[in-house]
Amino acid sequence: MVYMSLLQDTGFILIAIIVFMIAAVSAGLILNTFNNSISTAPNIATEAKTNINNLDTQWGGAMDWILLGLLIGMPLISLGLAHFNNIPSIFFYITIALLLLFTFIGWGIQAM
Repeated sequence: MVYMSLLQDTGFILIAIIVFMIAAVSAGLILNTFNNSISTAPNIATEAKTNINNLDTQWGGAMDWILLGLLIGMPLISLGLAHFNNIPSIFFYITIALLLLFTFIGWGIQAM
C-alpha cells in the first residue's frame, strides 16, 4: 500500500511536468505563428514587428534554460527525497529515464 501511495504522488508530479512541457511547446508554436502573421501584415509598425521577432527568436533560448533547470533539478530532488524518505531506488532510476526522455524531446523540438 505504501508503494501505491508513492506511485500516485509521483504520478502527479510527472503529469504536472508533462503538462508544463506541452504548454511550453504550444506557447512556442503559437508565438511563432503570431510572429509570422505580424511580419507579413503591411499595416503593423516596424517597431512592433521587430519586438515580436525578438521575442520569437529568444523563446528557444529561454526554454533551453528552463529545460536545463528541470533536467538538473529533477534528479537532485529525487535523490534528496529518496535519501530522507527511505524511498526505493527505482524512483531515482525512473527520474534518470525521464531526464533522458525530456532531453530527446527537447532536442527534437529544438530541431523543428
